Amino acid sequence: MSRKPLGLLAAFALGVGVFHPTPLQAYKMMYNTSSSTANWVSCDYINGFAHWPANQGSISWYLNTSGAGSGKATVVQNALSTWTGASESDHSLSYGGTTSAGLNVNDSQNTMVWGSVSGLCSGACHAITIVRYNSSSQVLSEADIVLNDQMDWRTDGTFDSTCADGITNPDGSPRLNVALDTQAILTHELGHSIGLGHSTSSTATMGGASCKFEGRSPSSDDLDGLLCSTRRYPLSPDYEGYFDGALNCSQVSGWLWNSDRPNEPFYVNIVDGSSLKSVVLADQYRADLQAAGKGNGVHGFSYTIPSSMKNGNKHTIHMKTSGTGDELTWSPRDLYCDVTLMEVTPTQALSTSGTTYEVGTQFKSSLDGKITALGYYFAPNETGSRTITLWSDTGTPLGWTTISPSYGDYKYAAISSVAITANVLYRVSVTTFTEQSKTPCGLSTPLVNGPLTALQGFWKTGSGFPTTSSCSNYHVSVKFSM
Repeated sequence: MSRKPLGLLAAFALGVGVFHPTPLQAYKMMYNTSSSTANWVSCDYINGFAHWPANQGSISWYLNTSGAGSGKATVVQNALSTWTGASESDHSLSYGGTTSAGLNVNDSQNTMVWGSVSGLCSGACHAITIVRYNSSSQVLSEADIVLNDQMDWRTDGTFDSTCADGITNPDGSPRLNVALDTQAILTHELGHSIGLGHSTSSTATMGGASCKFEGRSPSSDDLDGLLCSTRRYPLSPDYEGYFDGALNCSQVSGWLWNSDRPNEPFYVNIVDGSSLKSVVLADQYRADLQAAGKGNGVHGFSYTIPSSMKNGNKHTIHMKTSGTGDELTWSPRDLYCDVTLMEVTPTQALSTSGTTYEVGTQFKSSLDGKITALGYYFAPNETGSRTITLWSDTGTPLGWTTISPSYGDYKYAAISSVAITANVLYRVSVTTFTEQSKTPCGLSTPLVNGPLTALQGFWKTGSGFPTTSSCSNYHVSVKFSM
């Protein structure tokens, strides 16, 4: 696995004044970039966010006491216990003891050290977390925390009420020797080390309380962020899940359950081919899951098919666990939306010599689905609107509409959806008066596009159900969706 040597994260305490009133889910997650900075992203951010490997439950930390002052080992252990003891956490942050190691995220040791932050962060920043990570997967492999040795690090619960890192001296220089609560700052920085970003909440450890005594105890917003990480990247999950909903062009659905946390919802990746389209939380109640003993039954999910996927192409939909990338049962499945029966250009524009003809195409689908539109390639001299009809293969009209000329390509008009059955024959036809599009014996070999197959042409003199078969293609078409 390739590793990014240094990912520098601006992880210092922020002042209360820069925060807005606390919104729902004020927390953010930490996304590391190749430019050695961090962005704060939502829990369902499609590219993921910083996290430890799923098989690494214990993360050990070591303290370099040089320049730290007395009493720091105790607050370090308290800060570690704060995250470990939270029920929302999967990981255990443990104290490994003291060390003489300094800042070095390539020594396979997570270290806390007091020292200069010059060159690491600007202004009067209090502390910074530096990580080694994989820039593609966002998997963390090591972290160090540097605490600014020019600050007044307190352990007795006292702190400067204006402890924001942005406060400056009258001359504009960074304000140093500010009284900070050591345990709160370390809790904040350790939050970064497990993937938490900055919160917009003024009372959150990862937000406005980061340098104050109250920042020692994570707020509900901080714990929501921790739970986000656990749901997206759980430790050694025991998953069970299915891509079991109806496959159609409106939405797809399924369920995911982790027996290690039977009443928690977890995230599912929706992948089209090799392209990740969305990350959804399986948090919909399903009575059948509860009846089957799948926790509280709140493990269903659905995904609305976007218009970009309704383009006539085959889309292979994968549903995968977000944490491990494993396929759900019955995944993948192929989806077709707005598939056209005809895409070939006519070779002739044939005059009808003043006679009315009904011309059409016999077709079938290899899949159950619905016909949503009827279409025709108008000949250049065929003017005025025309009636176009979908039939059973025995002549029962199933749907119809009028269609106006549009030359140089197929023109489609929507109909109320008509359900069709796989491998059953249907016909679609249009009435022509002056000139008709034609490819002589264009259907001597069936034309196949996705699940649709055009089998042969049909025609009749006059209008109505065409009954005379032909190898010619009259370029009457349909649109099909699952």
